[in-house]
Formats: sequence, C-alpha cells, structure tokens
Amino acid sequence: RECNRWVREAPHIPGMAESSYQRRASPAGAAVGTSAQVDSASGDAGTRRRPRYRNFSTSVCALFSNPGRRSDCCSIALCGVLQADRNRYLLLDQRPPPWWRRLLVWVALPFALFVADQKILNRIQNIQISTKCQQAFPDDGSGPYLDVFNSTTAIDVYVENPALTDLRIAHIGVFSALLIFVVVLLARAASHRFNFRSQIISKLRDLDSGADANDDGIGGGNSARTDRKIRSEIRSATRTCGCLRAPDNLDNSNNGDDSAASTSGDLCSCLWRTVSAMFCRVCCGCWCECCGMCATAQEGREIELLVPADKMQRMDYVTFQPFSAYLPALEDIRRTRNGKLLSHWRAMSDLATVLMKWIGLVLLILGIYALTSIDASFTYKNMGVLLATLFQSFVLLYLLYWKWHRFDISLDAVVKFFAAGFLFSTSSAIIIEMLVSLGVSLVTAIIGFFAVIIEVGFGSLDDSRNSKEVLKTLIKDNIWLGVVFALLNAFVVASLTEELCKYFGFWMVDHPDVMGENDTPSSGNGANAISRKSNADQEDDKEFTIGGDDNDDGTGSPGERGGDVARRNLNSKGVAVTIAMVCTAVGFACCENLKYVFSSEDIGTEIGTLVARSIFPVHALAAAIQSIGVCRRDLEGDASHQLGRIIFPAWMLHGCFDFFLMLSPVLMAMNHSDEIVSDDDDAINTEEIRYNTYVTACLEHGSIDGTVWQPTDDADNTGGDEELSEVDVIISAAMFGASILSVVIGAVYYLVLSRRQKRRLGSLDMARLEGSTTGLV
Repeated sequence: RECNRWVREAPHIPGMAESSYQRRASPAGAAVGTSAQVDSASGDAGTRRRPRYRNFSTSVCALFSNPGRRSDCCSIALCGVLQADRNRYLLLDQRPPPWWRRLLVWVALPFALFVADQKILNRIQNIQISTKCQQAFPDDGSGPYLDVFNSTTAIDVYVENPALTDLRIAHIGVFSALLIFVVVLLARAASHRFNFRSQIISKLRDLDSGADANDDGIGGGNSARTDRKIRSEIRSATRTCGCLRAPDNLDNSNNGDDSAASTSGDLCSCLWRTVSAMFCRVCCGCWCECCGMCATAQEGREIELLVPADKMQRMDYVTFQPFSAYLPALEDIRRTRNGKLLSHWRAMSDLATVLMKWIGLVLLILGIYALTSIDASFTYKNMGVLLATLFQSFVLLYLLYWKWHRFDISLDAVVKFFAAGFLFSTSSAIIIEMLVSLGVSLVTAIIGFFAVIIEVGFGSLDDSRNSKEVLKTLIKDNIWLGVVFALLNAFVVASLTEELCKYFGFWMVDHPDVMGENDTPSSGNGANAISRKSNADQEDDKEFTIGGDDNDDGTGSPGERGGDVARRNLNSKGVAVTIAMVCTAVGFACCENLKYVFSSEDIGTEIGTLVARSIFPVHALAAAIQSIGVCRRDLEGDASHQLGRIIFPAWMLHGCFDFFLMLSPVLMAMNHSDEIVSDDDDAINTEEIRYNTYVTACLEHGSIDGTVWQPTDDADNTGGDEELSEVDVIISAAMFGASILSVVIGAVYYLVLSRRQKRRLGSLDMARLEGSTTGLV
C-alpha cells in the first residue's frame, strides 16, 4: 500500500508521456505491463520498488541476477557501447553518431598509430640484429663471436648507426601521440557516461521527491552535501577503471534483484553472486568498475520503467529499427515459400544490411591492401587464405541453413547471429581466457611448489646424486603437473569460457524468428527470446496450425494481423533455435580460425592450420548440443534445464577434444625427459647447435656473407632419435584418435537426443492441435 501511494503521488516527468511508474500503479496498468517490465520490477502488480540503491531500484552489482534479462549481456559486449546507445535513445531520443565515424576515431586512427609505432620498432630491431650478426660473423672470416648475442645491445650500435637515434625519437613521439589520443578518448567517453547518469538520477530524484530517504542515506534532498556525495558516486560508477563502494544494504543472495528469477538463478547467476560476494563483502567492500559497464546495465534496468510503454517495443540494437518494421516481409517469405536469394536479401532489416555492407567493405580494403604489397607479411596469397577461411564457414552455413532450413529461420537472423559470434563472443572469450589462464597458471604453480616441497621434505630424493640427476627425477616424478595443467586449460580456460561466451552471444540477439507465440514486436524489451507458456496457455491456443506454412484461412498477412509472429509448429521453432546457435558458433569459430591461421607468416603453415581446424567443426557441434537444452527449457517448458545443464554436455565434448590434443605434448615431454637436462658430454654439441641456430638466423635475415659463413653439415644427432620419433608419432596418433572419438560420441549423442526431442515436440504439437479443435467445436 505504501508503494502504491508513493507511485500515485510521484509527479510526471516534464515533457514525457505517462511513465511506467504511474501507469502501473493501478491494477489495470499492471494487467497490461510488458514481460520485460514485470521482470525488472517486483512487488504487487509490478510496481516499482522503493529506491534502495542510491536512487536506483536495483544494485549496480546485480549483473546476471536474472537469467532471462538481455540488457546485462549487452552491457558487457563492446564495453557497454550498445546498451548505452539504447539507453540514450529510449530516454532522450538521442541517436548515436554514425558507426563509420566511431570506427574512424576509435579503431582506425589508434590502429594506424599503433602500426606506425610497430614499423619503427621493427626497423630498430632489424638494425640491431644486423649489427650483432655482422659483429658475430665478420666478413673476413674471423670468429665466430657468439658472446655478442648474450648482450642486450650490440657493441657501438648507436655510434655506428646514427639513424637509430632518429628512429628512437620517432618511436617516442608516435607512442606518446597514441597514448595521449587513447587517454583523451577514454576521458571523453567517461564524461558522456557521467552526464547521462546524472540526467537519469535527476529524473529519478524528481520522482522520489515525495518519498523518504533511501536505505543507504542518499535521499531526494537538495542539500549541497548530498549533491556532492551523489556526484562522487556517479563519477566512481562511470570512470574508465576504478572501484565503487558497494551499497551498505546489498544482499548478496540476490544482488539487489528481488525478482523470482534471481532467487533460483542458473549457473551464471550463482557464479556471479559468488564473485559479487567476494568483491563486496570479503575483499574490500568495493565493486570494481571497467568502462562503466555495470552502471550501464543498472541504467538499462531502470530505463525500462522510466520510458513510456509505446516506446519500449522490441527493436534492433545499433539501428533501433523496431521488429514490426521488417517482420511482415520475413513472414511473407515464410508463408509464400519464396526461395529466391534476392527476396531474402530485400527482406533483411537495416542492421543486417549494414553488417553485410561492412563485411564487403572490409574485404575490399584488405584486398586492395594485399595487392599493393605495402606489407610483405600480408600479400595476395594471405588474402586468399583469409577468403578460404571465410568460405569454409559460409559453406557450412549454406548446408545447414540455406539448403535445408531456409524457411525455419530467415537470412536476416543468420547474419545477425553470425556477427554476434564473430564480434561479441570472440572478443569476450579472448579477454576472459587471458584472465582465467593467469589464474590457472598460478594454481598450477602453487600445486607444483608444494609438490616439490613435500617430495624434498619426505626425503624421496637421494642427496648423493648430482643436481642434474635430481632435476631429472623431479621432472619424471612430477609429470602429472603437466597433465593437471592440460586438464585445467582444456576444461576451464578453453571449453568452459568459450561455451559460455557462445551461449551469451546467442542470447544477446533478440530476433523475431526466435520469439514466442505470445510475444509481439511491441511487447517491451523481451526478457526471454522464447516465451515460456504454461500447459493451459498451450491448450487454449486457437490459432495454431500444424506445419510451418501458416496456410490458415482468412488470417491475412502478418501486416494485417498487426505484425504478430506467424504460428509455427514447435519443431520449426526448435530448428530456428538450433540454426541460430550454430550460426553464433560458426561466427566464433571463423574469427578463432583467423587468429590461429595468421599466427604464422608461412603460407604452407597457414593452409595446414586451416585444413586441420576445418576437419571437425567442434564449435558448431557443441552449439547444436546446447540448442537441445535451450529447446527443452523454452519450448518444452522444462524449468530444470537452466544454463548449467544446457552447457554441460557441450562443455564435456569440447573439453575432451581439447584435452587429448593438449595432452599429446605432455606425454612427448615425459618420453624425452632424459633429454631435457643435458649432460656435460653434450657441451660440444650444445655449442654447435648455438652456432647453427645463430648463423641460420643471420643468413635468413641477410646480414652476413653466405659464402663465408654456413651451418655445419653434421648438426643432426644420431642414435635413438629414430626410435623416439616413432614413439612420438604413436602418441600423436593416439591422442588425435581420442579427440576424433570424442567428436564422434558427441555427434551420436546429438543425433539421439535430437530425434527424441523431435518426437516430444511433435507430440506437444498434436496435443495442442487436438485442444484447439476441441475448443472450436
């Protein structure tokens, strides 16, 4: 009652239509509230909660507390740029600057300065290498003087090469310009976030002026002390990097989100609550902020209650085109079974069209750059490898989507999900893997340290042996540390991180092709991609038609029906979910392949890497396995299938595949443990190896006379290497076979479960059809 009285007495925001606060104070307003608004505010009839967290109804720490909320995911991608643009558009009707300008300022110019600085550094390095090589291998044949390579700088390098001093000055100037440019951009972005958050809090304080002070002491008063405190909190929440004091009344059990979804949660919610508790209670009582992403998510949750309901229609990010603008064209193609590619292209949304144009423009620029031979490391041959990498992904999409399922999901959705996997999932995975990898390395080092301490302390090592024998024994006895490291890298760093990033890459894209039957383009932000209807709702569905053609009599076009989603059977929706998740995974795999392929400058190595990574599409198979769990949760209504159960089978498949490949070098190292520490008798061979290594590198660099200096002919070792090489081949073949076996098991697992799910969805379709027929009679 107090909450309803407070909402009724709150004044309207000047210049805006009736907001969700006042509109939903009455039972009638609550009855028509959107699902996104209901998910964002708890309490009787969906009214806004009393502001508890510094004028906000949810905490800045409440990321992922509601598994069905998309705004939290979009606040993490691209440092929250997409969600911040949407917040400004909804609240202030302010569109962001053109993306070509953003790419020019934020990507092209810093990248150009970075490349120029790298070119200068490479030139400095080449001069130093040339000088060292010439001093180590003089043209008169004296030497070699290999000790030159032990020093950090060449002898008299600055005196003999005055141009090097100019290059160092140029490096300092370019690097300083890059640093200043980036700092100015970050400060400007932080200023924009500060101003926007100040506007939101100003509007919230206008609404809260009739209420009492908040729980944490920041009320709606206008005292100078309160204003200074609020501005300090805003600055802490919007700075590029820093800490924000956690709310004193923060409840770590739900992170400030009292919704029903947060009380149960899923795997991600539980993990995030653990991190929140560690940072907000155990560590230092502060919440770490980066680029204001958590604050952007908090603002997005609050804006869903601030803006009018007619503006909260479902729309694309970036272009802000509502679903109702392009959904009729997509439904017409599905209803008429139009299989022409040009028709599918014309039916795409503005966002998909922009993405396709940007792909073509980037490929054109790269092609011109490769033909100009400006960079010797990226020629037309490398451009061919890049096109082959993209072609491999497009062929897979053609077979899975266009050849068999072009009417279950639109080309527009395929483009958007592929872009989400390529951009959002990959960028998130790279950053998270770096952080998790540091943690795994630290854990492995600590375990190894204590293992050696225990082994030495219990006297398992013979003190009478020399240090090299002791070192060999330690390596042999603790080879299990390599297995543990490979296990953690495969199942935690690679598999778990990538499967989560692929799932959230799919989840971030809200598209009409995966909307539920009760969802319409104007049904708010859409907390769930597919509505979870109860059995009673399914039985009362009178407009359902079996099959995906929607040839119902007198229903008219989607535009005549007000843009509602055409009725499709559950198997068609399941196929749409599967193709969408596979497209996200293929986009992720395409970007990952580009990263691995171009990690080498040799064309043969690049082609070999591409072929090896194209044999088994593990990412696509893992995404298809994930889609079974998503369909079971969202189409079959099985609430027990949350994120943990959805990604577990895909996580095991991906982890096993990577583990066996990572285990191979560990077993080879164990096989060659006697050779890791060389004996004194091998000192001559070691010196000869050093000579051959340095002289080969200098010859390849072109710094010495090849007629005077050449590698020795007897550099290769003889003896047991041939037998050891056979053992290595056996180990490699066995581990590769185990990886293949894990893929085969995963494929069989998917086929079995997908057929079972297809039968269950067909039974649900028939039950709904029978219930619909009974209702009509």
